[in-house]
Amino acid sequence: MDKSEFEKLQWKDLVIVLQKLIERQIELTEGCREVCRIRKIIDTDNDLFLPFVGFDSETDIFPLGDVRKFWSVEGL
Repeated sequence: MDKSEFEKLQWKDLVIVLQKLIERQIELTEGCREVCRIRKIIDTDNDLFLPFVGFDSETDIFPLGDVRKFWSVEGL
């Protein structure tokens, strides 16, 4: 797979994540983190990503997934 094909797959993944966010199939925090992860891979500075980056930055202290079970209720 060359770089162009890889980037196309990442753009498709981005669309899937955004669709899941719209349909509330994933939580907002998880979705924003995934959008930011993909954004770094496709290396874009498009201003449309700024709300996702801001939300991710403000919530990066919160655990996601299985890690949450190791946190106290008060901490969450």
